[in-house]
Amino acid sequence: MIKTKTCLFVGFVAVMSAFTSCKEANLFDEEDYKAYVASVFPVQNIDPLHDWSTITKFPFRVEIGYTGSYTLKFYSDDPKYVSTRVLNTCSVDGNQTYDIHIAAPSISENLYVSLVDDKGTCRTKVVKVSPSINNVVFSEDTSADEIVSSTLYPDVNQTYTFCFEENFPEPGDYDFNDVVMGVGVDKSVENGTRYISISVKVRAVGSGSRLAAAMRLANISAKDVVGTSYERSGSKYYFFTQYGDQDMLPKFGDSNEFLTMRNSTDLVIPVFNDAHYFISGGATQAALPARNFYNTVTDKEDLSGVAVSPKTQTFKFAVNDATLFNNFSVNDIDLFILEEYNAGVFEVHTMPYKTAEVINEWAAIKSDGSSPYGGNYPWALLIPGDFQYPIEGLTIGKAKGNVIGGAYLKFYSWAQDHDSNRDWYNTPQDSKMVYPQ
Repeated sequence: MIKTKTCLFVGFVAVMSAFTSCKEANLFDEEDYKAYVASVFPVQNIDPLHDWSTITKFPFRVEIGYTGSYTLKFYSDDPKYVSTRVLNTCSVDGNQTYDIHIAAPSISENLYVSLVDDKGTCRTKVVKVSPSINNVVFSEDTSADEIVSSTLYPDVNQTYTFCFEENFPEPGDYDFNDVVMGVGVDKSVENGTRYISISVKVRAVGSGSRLAAAMRLANISAKDVVGTSYERSGSKYYFFTQYGDQDMLPKFGDSNEFLTMRNSTDLVIPVFNDAHYFISGGATQAALPARNFYNTVTDKEDLSGVAVSPKTQTFKFAVNDATLFNNFSVNDIDLFILEEYNAGVFEVHTMPYKTAEVINEWAAIKSDGSSPYGGNYPWALLIPGDFQYPIEGLTIGKAKGNVIGGAYLKFYSWAQDHDSNRDWYNTPQDSKMVYPQ
């Protein structure tokens, strides 16, 4: 394995010398580091309470007064519309009450809850959602406010986009396209067994560096799943075989055995050990994966840019517990990339898991449980839908001094106030600033 990083991050010393005065050379200084990151981040005066989340877990308490077995579905809109998306699917029984958390875009105002019987008949209620418990009752006594219908269109699951910056913990260019992955969650009950399927679509690789990816299932351990392995389907170019003991992902190969997080019991699924090799369908140059920029460059004269079709894998596993099955959502997926840096390997996570040490010990965790790299700046974002990410080298949003710009003009006001312009990701400044779908 590649040597993991030491606790003292000395790679910043030369870059941060401008911030240092009368301090011993070659020692990591946390305050200097924070000042350096703040100076490079494209938005000044960010909200100190920002968690960079665009998704909220809304608590529901659903009481079912009917008898029988049902599927409970949560929709983004009325299920009679083709535009609606399935947010969650649950397996439930009548005459029971269920507490379920539903991950939905934070900008959601109304969600639709459908109780579906084995004939496909839907009893739907519209709920104006709030952060407190959202109570829903299905019964004869409350049937007057139920919309009874048959499913008109095939269900389409809500998708999400994970956008990554490489170089963590060093600042990047903040175009958030170094790796872009779309994720979907599907649930099913087959012959009495509960299955969760997670699809991961690599949409773009805007980096010239070697990058790998893995997925931690937060708070899911071996006792929660059936067996010790998962099913993998889709693109077969997830494993470049030539790395040997220099592979960034340990024990990775054709085996579909779950890995375990290094300092907990959480299960881990290796996604790919080379992003370029995966998205290109196995393209190589001089016996190594071809390091082009895939699906981030629109300038046809820039020969570094290559357009390819996105590549998808699906991971399917069975779970034992009905509560876990019903509550599992994208918020429980810690999808992250791994990068080579400073003679070691760092992991790049979304903000809730920013300092997680899944594969390697790297974050210089202090005695109080904090990390010097755990400040309030993101290297990865999780966004609802098929987010149109910025083209190569264009920052996602900018507000420095008197300069306002970037692919998404509303991003800067959201960065400065997490309650402002929460729908920023829906309106790029110009269609030429984002990669076409």
